[in-house]
Amino acid sequence: MKIGISTSFFWKASDRIIEHLEKIKKSGFEIIELDCHNMYHHITPELAKRISDILKSGDISISSIHMPYQFPISSPDEKDFSAALLSYEHLIEDIFPYFQKNFVESPVLVFHPGVHADRISRDKQMKCFEKAILRMNSAVADDGRFVIAFENMLTSHFGCSKTELDAILSLARCVFKKSKTGICFDSCHCSYDHPAHDFLEKIADDVVSTHLSDNYKQSDGEFHAIPMSLIHSGIDWRKIVSILDGRLATAIFELSKPPQIRSETYLKMAKAVADDLLIHLTHGDKKEAEEPA
Repeated sequence: MKIGISTSFFWKASDRIIEHLEKIKKSGFEIIELDCHNMYHHITPELAKRISDILKSGDISISSIHMPYQFPISSPDEKDFSAALLSYEHLIEDIFPYFQKNFVESPVLVFHPGVHADRISRDKQMKCFEKAILRMNSAVADDGRFVIAFENMLTSHFGCSKTELDAILSLARCVFKKSKTGICFDSCHCSYDHPAHDFLEKIADDVVSTHLSDNYKQSDGEFHAIPMSLIHSGIDWRKIVSILDGRLATAIFELSKPPQIRSETYLKMAKAVADDLLIHLTHGDKKEAEEPA
């Protein structure tokens, strides 16, 4: 298994994707998830070609693409849902052809299945998703080119529990016959209420992609920290990579950057952690036992 990083790391300046890719290249990451949510209003066919050329020249590949979620697919509002479908169609028809030679294998398309339950009730979102998945087929062609993944959401959102994810996948698999479907495991989202490694064990057989990060569990919004960087983290990261190894060819870090630190420095820290996790897969605890305290 290899570990890559999501370009959502640069979400506040997604219009400067070219310079960000150079920083990712210098940090040593060879695989990315391309964040097409924050970049959606900036990306054009011309920019897509430039991105593709930069990736090829830097020997960087794409394993997954985070699809836009400005408009929830679980919304009862027809305008919202139609806008979501149009955003998918635009990317798949006008933008993704430029990346065909940049994909590691069949690219994973990552979708948010729902929104905050205070905004739309869970029952209503489930009913809307049942209708939405039928129409998603027209925007995301079921031709086997893509792997379809639904991200486990925050506890406050529809799509957070194994029960809801099982229902979502059951519906998706009735519609997408030729395309593999599964879950994008987000360790930060689930760790507010569960040890992330325990939640992963429950859904592991359906995981097709990841958003790996640690969690400060602050009440005023998510912060996706570098794995193993928090002293009081309740996440067993070695167990997580052991579960994922053999199931995935690539795992993806999805990180937030503290404002005080340079992005180049934080990327190097993330790459060092990624390498350390992979050393554990190869050598287990033997490597650590040989090192001085």
